[in-house]
Amino acid sequence: MCGIFAVLSFSSFALGSDVINKFRENAKTMDSRGDTDKQLIINNKVYLFHRRLAIMDTSSDGDQPFLKNGVFCIVNGEIYNHKDLKNNMKNIKFKGHSDCEVIIPLYLKYGSQFITHLRGMFSFVLYDSRKKLLLAGRDHLGMTSLYMGKDNDNIYFASDMKALTGLCSNISNIDAGSLLIKNIDKEEEIFSYTKLDSWRVETDISKLVKFDESVLTEIRNKLIESVKSHLDSDVPVGVLLSGGLDSSLVAAIVSKLVKDGHIKNNEKAIKTFTIGVENSSDILAADTVATFLKSNHSAYNFEATDAITVLEEVIYAIETYDITTIRASIPLYLLTSWIKEDTDIKVILSGEVSDEIFAGYSYFKHAPSAEELFLETKDKVNMLQRYDCLRAHKATIANTIEIRIPFGDKIVVDYVMNLNPECKMYGFGLDGEIGEKKIEKYILRKAFDGWLPDEILWRKKEQFSDGISSDKENVINVLKQHAENEISDKEFAERNNIYPINTPSTKEGLLYYKIFNKLFKHDSCLKTVDHNTKSVACSTERGLKWLNIDENNKMNDPSGHSV
Repeated sequence: MCGIFAVLSFSSFALGSDVINKFRENAKTMDSRGDTDKQLIINNKVYLFHRRLAIMDTSSDGDQPFLKNGVFCIVNGEIYNHKDLKNNMKNIKFKGHSDCEVIIPLYLKYGSQFITHLRGMFSFVLYDSRKKLLLAGRDHLGMTSLYMGKDNDNIYFASDMKALTGLCSNISNIDAGSLLIKNIDKEEEIFSYTKLDSWRVETDISKLVKFDESVLTEIRNKLIESVKSHLDSDVPVGVLLSGGLDSSLVAAIVSKLVKDGHIKNNEKAIKTFTIGVENSSDILAADTVATFLKSNHSAYNFEATDAITVLEEVIYAIETYDITTIRASIPLYLLTSWIKEDTDIKVILSGEVSDEIFAGYSYFKHAPSAEELFLETKDKVNMLQRYDCLRAHKATIANTIEIRIPFGDKIVVDYVMNLNPECKMYGFGLDGEIGEKKIEKYILRKAFDGWLPDEILWRKKEQFSDGISSDKENVINVLKQHAENEISDKEFAERNNIYPINTPSTKEGLLYYKIFNKLFKHDSCLKTVDHNTKSVACSTERGLKWLNIDENNKMNDPSGHSV
C-alpha cells in the first residue's frame, strides 16, 4: 500500500519554484503510507509523487513512478492477478516482479479498457505523454481511497484528502469503479465506468442464481482461492482476528493453506492479532479460535478511555466524521500501532465486506422480503467506499500497514451478489435446519462447517465497536459521555445555524464533526463524507422503515446492540 499525489496543470509550472515545493510539502503529509518517496515532473505540466510501502518486489525495481513507452503511472494498492496477466504478455520484458508494473503494458494493449482486466484493490494516476491523456481510477469497491481537487489552473489527485487541503478549495471523491480520462489540452473530462456487474443493474431477483448445494462448494472454493491470492507478499503477513465469523474464517483458511504447503511460511504457525478491553467478547472468542488453529496469537488490551486519547488523531487519519466509522476505527488504529511497534508485519488480512454481501448485520433479520434485502445489500456494497473500506484502509495505513480484504475480491463479490437473496434471508436453512439455526449468514457458515469450533462458526454477529467492549468497560458509552461533557446543550440546540452542512443529529456526531472541521477547514471537505443519520445499526434509511423507527428515535444508533 502506498500514497499517490498528482497535479495536472493547464499552465506550466516552473521547475524549482515555490509551487513545486508546495506540492511536495502537501504530498509529504502522507508519510505514513510508506518508507520512501519519489517525485517526477513531466513537461512542466504534470507532477507525480509516490510514497512507497514496499510489499511486492522490495528492491528498487519496484519503485514508482513506472515508465514505459512515454506512459507514466503511480499506483496505490495490489493487483492480485498480476502473475496471470504477465503470463499473457510473454513478449513484454518487466523490470522487476512488482504487481503494479503490469498496469502500463495493459494500458498499451487495451487502452482505457485495461481497468476491466485488473483484479485487486487499487487507485492510480496514469499519464500518456504521447496522447496527452491523464487517467485516474479506483477498484470496484473503493478499497483504497482517491480524492480529486480543482482550482483555476490545476487538477489534483491524492490518496488522502489532507494532501489537497491548502492547495484547492474544490475537493471531492473519485467514485469506486470509475475511470476519469482527461485531455490536458481540453477543459472537458470523461468519466467512464468498468463493465457493470449484472447484480448492480438487476431489478428482477428471479434472474439471479437459484440456490442449490453446489453454491456452498462455490462459496468455499472462491473464498479459499481469494485468500490464497491475498497472501502473495514479499514481506511478513498476519491476520486480524476479532473472533467473529468472518475474520475467523480468513484465519482458518490461511492456517490450512500454510499447513498444506500451498503457501510458504517461515513460521511454524500463522500470526493472529486481536484487540479489546479486558474480558471483551472479541478477546475471549479470538482466543478460542487461536487455540483451535494453533496460531501465534497476540491479544492487546486497552482501556475504554484510550478512545478519547486518540480520537483526534484517528479522525485526522481516516478523514471522516461518520459515527460508526470512527467508533470502529479507534481499536483498529490502536491495534495496528502496536503491531507496527512489536512486530515486522507489514500486511494484515481482515474479514471486512462479508456482512454487506451475505446480509450479515443484525438489522437484516427484519427484511420484509428477499427483494428488499437485495436492494439493501446493493446499497451497502456501493457505500463501502465511504465506510468500512475507508476505515479499514486508512486506520491501518496510518500505521504503515497494508490491510487486505479477501471477501472484497471481485470474483467473490460478483458470485455472492449474483445469488438469489432468498438464501440470505434470516431463517434460511438446509436439511430440516430451517428455524432451528436462525442466524445471519447461514450459507457462509454452512459452507465452512467443521472449519471452526461450533461456538465460533455459529456465533451471532457482533459489530467491531460492540465486540471490543465488556460489561465493565463500554467504549461506545465512554465516547457518548465524552461528547456529553464537551458539547453544551446550547451549542447542540443551535447546531443547525452554526453547522448547516450535514448537520449532526447527536452530541457524539457533533463532537466528531467539530474535530473534523477544525482539522480540514473547508466546506468541500465536509461534503466528501456521507451523512447517514437516517440509519439503525449501520443500515441505510430503508432499515428504519423495516423496524418502523423514526429517525429521531433513541434506537437510531450505529451500534448493532440497538437492534
